[in-house]
Amino acid sequence: MKKKLLTILIILSAAIISYLVSFTYYNYGVFRSGSLDYRVFVNDKEIDNNVDYHITKDTAIVIYNNNCNFVNRVEFDYETATDFDWHLVYTYNNEFGLLKDTGFEDKSKAFINKYSYDLNKKICMVRIELGNKNQEISVSNIRLVNNINYFSNKIIFFTIITTSICAFILFRKYFLEKIERLFVYISLVFGISIILLTPFGLFKSWDDEYHFNRAYGVVYKSDTTASAAFKNPINPWQRFHNDVEVKEYIRYLNDNNNNEVQNDVHFNRVDVSYMGYIIGIFIGKITHSSFYTTIIMSLISNLILYTIIVYLAIRYAKKGKLLLLVLGLLPTTLYMNSSFNYDAIVTAFVLLGFSLFFNEVTKDEINIKRLMASIACFVIGTLSKPVYALFAILVLFINKKKFRDKKEMLLSKLSVVFGFGLVLVIILMPMVINNNTGDTRGGNTCVSCQIQSMKNSPLGTMIVYKNNVLDNSINSFIGQETLACFGWMRVRFVDRVYYLFLLLILLATMFANYDGDKKSKNNKLDKVTIAGLIFLLFSVISLIWLSLYLSYTEVGENVIKGVQGRYFIPLLFPILMLFTNKTKLMKMDNNKINTIVALLLFYSLYVSVLCNLYI
Repeated sequence: MKKKLLTILIILSAAIISYLVSFTYYNYGVFRSGSLDYRVFVNDKEIDNNVDYHITKDTAIVIYNNNCNFVNRVEFDYETATDFDWHLVYTYNNEFGLLKDTGFEDKSKAFINKYSYDLNKKICMVRIELGNKNQEISVSNIRLVNNINYFSNKIIFFTIITTSICAFILFRKYFLEKIERLFVYISLVFGISIILLTPFGLFKSWDDEYHFNRAYGVVYKSDTTASAAFKNPINPWQRFHNDVEVKEYIRYLNDNNNNEVQNDVHFNRVDVSYMGYIIGIFIGKITHSSFYTTIIMSLISNLILYTIIVYLAIRYAKKGKLLLLVLGLLPTTLYMNSSFNYDAIVTAFVLLGFSLFFNEVTKDEINIKRLMASIACFVIGTLSKPVYALFAILVLFINKKKFRDKKEMLLSKLSVVFGFGLVLVIILMPMVINNNTGDTRGGNTCVSCQIQSMKNSPLGTMIVYKNNVLDNSINSFIGQETLACFGWMRVRFVDRVYYLFLLLILLATMFANYDGDKKSKNNKLDKVTIAGLIFLLFSVISLIWLSLYLSYTEVGENVIKGVQGRYFIPLLFPILMLFTNKTKLMKMDNNKINTIVALLLFYSLYVSVLCNLYI
């Protein structure tokens, strides 16, 4: 009992100390600045902040901070009919006490009605000019702000991560005994932090609006959700500066959301990968939650679903557990399953499929039910991403000696071939029927036209294909876009994060054969299975490029558009498992390796998320 109380006391102490340290650090300038004494001018005329002023492109707002002391934020309220641009310049005291000017272009949405920008410097003067021509904006309550922030996102995040690391160290035996527990712990801590603490613009990843609209439409039976999020979407490159603007946006979403049913939406095969979001949106619907709360619940429920699937992949893996842990927590993967898309769930099912498949083919005798379960996982991934369908026929490359008898082997392989063919027909038939148009996001695309072009110029097509695939092959698998990509969000230390994850993948691959079941014989893949796996991997890679060439690339283009690193993440596990070591390179027990990997994961993910937090 005393030991448990001591543990709780240590964790609480870590939380309190980390909070006090971060609170002091992020509010240090405010503590030292004292009260602000400033004056506001519009076109060299001092104004009363309680009055609305109409400004145009030729109008300049100038704020003089008389003491040149620390300023937390510059803020003002506005009303306008259309979106607009600002040009903001401020004069500040640098580290040597010299006055310096700096400026930038900024954008604001018409419906937010508040502008707030974090300066966090010793400011002498701020100058704001309107960037749009022939536009008039009503502004009021122009002010410099020095507020003590007790629960800023960075303070909360630092406190959460420091406390989480402390808890991991105290309970490391529990987490390291079965590292799938460690995966759940890190996935939920960082995933929920990304969802709740990163600047909320609703859509911050690839095609977020499409995926959200589909999941939302399944629940509300509408193919076009007439909510505020779609009437006035936030541009993907536009970030909210701080919690003041975020609160205004949340208020707008909640006040202006309505669901206008236009066409009835029916659940189809693609929506399987949206089940996480659909569950969260459905809970929001039956509990009559606000629009913002519903979005958050849908993101968290999808994160939980992803975490459960990868947890099962790590739990049932006989070898490669550490590698699955690292791949499941790649910044790109963690970011994807904290935003709207189906790639994260597809990746999770493919990883689970390979985990189960490797278990069976490295045993003396296959358990047919578990083998079929692995194929089922590949099929589920195929429903949204047809290019992964080929993995379902891995059964054809299993040594016949692994089966109990010839009848079991024939039934297994024939059923897979039949099922594979049926899935292809269901998935590819609509593509064949509607082959006149491609993906409109790629421009003036046309699948049938591209096929005709390939027939007319086979040599040219081969050259384009070779140049694109070969030139980008390495970057596609181990490049920054694959391992450490954050969509539309920024990461200032992306190189540091990227190289840390390269190191983590290297460590996990080196010790892939020694982190599983100690009783396992770790039998090797036979040559036929290896050859079949390599063939299918090359085939899937080729299909990824080919599918984007047909549907996303305009006829006559030399560059294949739309190919992104996240499409290759599901392939990393089987590829790296082909290069696992046969003997240990270093004498180090599993707990030490896992501890090093866990601490590196905490640090690299902390840096990744921290860069995307406003103060």
